[in-house]
Amino acid sequence: MKKILAWALAAGLCLTALAGCQTDRREQESSSQPQAGVSDTEPEEPQAGTTVFGPIAAGQLQVGFVYFGSPEEDSLTAALDAGRQALEAQLGVTTQTAEHTASQESCAEAVRTLTQGGCQVIVAGSGQLEPWIEAAAGEYPEVVFLQLDGSTVGENLAPFSGRMQEPEYLAGMAAGLKTQTGRIGYLAYAPSYRNILLANAFALGVQAANPEATVELIWTGAWYDPDLERSAALELLDRGCDVLGQELGSTAAQQAAAQRGAWAVGSGVSGAEAAADAYLTAPVWDFSGYLTGQVQRIIDGSWTSARYEGGLAEGLVALDALSANCAEGTAEQLQTAQEALAAGTLEIFSGPLYDNQGKLRLGEGETMTAGELARFDWFVDGIVGTIPSLSSSEEEAPAPAEEEPAA
Repeated sequence: MKKILAWALAAGLCLTALAGCQTDRREQESSSQPQAGVSDTEPEEPQAGTTVFGPIAAGQLQVGFVYFGSPEEDSLTAALDAGRQALEAQLGVTTQTAEHTASQESCAEAVRTLTQGGCQVIVAGSGQLEPWIEAAAGEYPEVVFLQLDGSTVGENLAPFSGRMQEPEYLAGMAAGLKTQTGRIGYLAYAPSYRNILLANAFALGVQAANPEATVELIWTGAWYDPDLERSAALELLDRGCDVLGQELGSTAAQQAAAQRGAWAVGSGVSGAEAAADAYLTAPVWDFSGYLTGQVQRIIDGSWTSARYEGGLAEGLVALDALSANCAEGTAEQLQTAQEALAAGTLEIFSGPLYDNQGKLRLGEGETMTAGELARFDWFVDGIVGTIPSLSSSEEEAPAPAEEEPAA
């Protein structure tokens, strides 16, 4: 097993600004969400690399983060930035960041600036960046690249992703227990396999807690656009929905619910401060364990590339603390379900399962495979909404590999 010991070190360099990272910012970020869909064809790349990277002293290691948006603007980047801060605190490494890399040019410039600034590890915070990060991994073979929601494994490129459908199901249960009208709204940015998967998980959680409740879905068309999100939220509230769920970048929908005396579930990070009067809980990310585990391996000289997927059991995803706004008995019911999910005794997508047109999609005793979950293109019964044509990028999504051991 070959070792690469030659690390390009440049101590004392701190990146404060990246030229070109602000270009195409609103146009591209408003139409794209920083998380890619899950894949569904067998990738041609190896499932694990053989090259060992490191060792290197923690004080000499610099880790660069390439953000699709910014921590102030969207929940996913905020969660990843919290992981970055935990990485600094726990391991004493230096980190640098690049924001608004939504174009090929700005992403390439960000990677170039970070590597020239001394970064030996690059963390890419969006599946939308994967084609450009994959190219960068070939250009900088001595640098380790960790790609969120990626699909390709290379010698120095490791994808990682989370089973967000697990806490999404729990959040749906909290919403189903809270609703008084039996009508729950859900806002998502655009139709994709992943967003359909999450909406379905949320709806099945609602039905597990409240079989008569329905979920009314609106596509906003943008991952981060507070005005659009607020407008869509108000439309759902005007229809009679009294609880809102979301897969969006801001807290605008939660704030709209608070202003109307309704309730809301967040997305990615806690919305407790932004909409305290409405907030119930949220499916959230915790990148700290994964990032510190990967970087510690590099420090130790034992890191090799491998695909990683984590859920509730691994701690990469979680359900945020329940607020006092939740219905009585919510904590007990969700605790039971969460333990079952973590133990693998509760399957969210098991039959019988019908779509929202009344067609039987999954028979009694059957469970959806990873490949089927990765190419979810229909709504479960109980969702009121339609699916426009999926984007062309969804048509060639590669298949999820076997899960690697936890970092």
